[in-house]
Amino acid sequence: MNEIDNIKNIIDNSDNFLLTSHENPDCDALGSTLALGLGLASLGKNVDLYNNNVTPDHLKFLPEWKRVFSDINLLKDRYECIFLLDSADDMRPGIKFHEFMKTVKYKEKIVIDHHNTNNEDHELVWVDTGAASTGVMVYKILNSMDIKITKNIATLIYSTIVGDTGSFRYSNTNAESLKIASELVEYGAEPEFISQAIYENEPLKKINLIARALNTLEIDETNKIASVYIDNEMFAETGTTREDTEGIINIPRKINGISVAVLLRQENKNGEKLPRWKVSLRSKYEVDVSAIAQKYGGGGHVKASGLTIDGELSKVKEDLLGTIKEVI
Repeated sequence: MNEIDNIKNIIDNSDNFLLTSHENPDCDALGSTLALGLGLASLGKNVDLYNNNVTPDHLKFLPEWKRVFSDINLLKDRYECIFLLDSADDMRPGIKFHEFMKTVKYKEKIVIDHHNTNNEDHELVWVDTGAASTGVMVYKILNSMDIKITKNIATLIYSTIVGDTGSFRYSNTNAESLKIASELVEYGAEPEFISQAIYENEPLKKINLIARALNTLEIDETNKIASVYIDNEMFAETGTTREDTEGIINIPRKINGISVAVLLRQENKNGEKLPRWKVSLRSKYEVDVSAIAQKYGGGGHVKASGLTIDGELSKVKEDLLGTIKEVI
């Protein structure tokens, strides 16, 4: 049997499920979790949906988002099947979930992912790097089980595609994703509503944060690398949080001639010995930023990856830009 047949067989023979995805969720993480969750619930299955983070405001347009809870203490101590969606391993949903997996009892764990840096090598893993989003893979599972694609499910899966393809602008846009998007519109997904919710619904405080971030814009001497940073002071000045940084990385990426865009976001509280930086990488042309991220224990897609690194900003930037230049 192929992966979908194996997953279908497990679903048929299980009643209690836990679904989760990576922390700091995006459209694909929450959308695929909710879509599969609604599909399983329509079969009469018992389903818990978990994410380490409270659903961010910009994703509250997703149908049934309140079904996803962030209190790990609400999880049961036993499940028949656990799904990890859009995640390479059980660390991606966060350290709390990683520790939870050491104690919870379960029969099956299923990993569904479309990142080329997924390295799970045990239990049931379905990785399709050709899929535009994990939501596309969930759609195939639901169709294989003849689950009715409701307007809510269609909206969720369409949102995963729009979010991960940059509204059909990135290289992962392919015939399959366009065909499925068309089918989802027929099921009730509304492209204008979804696009506005994702791209035209920013609070003023985020615009103020963007302005401060762009003031840090630097182009390296090769004119191929553009970097910006956001530190704790900027968050405090604008009253923003890290969820407000969503999409900012795409601004330096738009600059003509830039091969790699870098966003460094301070993660830890003031007063800790060394600052911690969450680094987002985006590329154009033929640069594989996942190779850069993997050098620092991160991962992701060829043209969209991330990593975490500790150190003073100047030292971190110097080291990181040196690595990027080597890859370019």
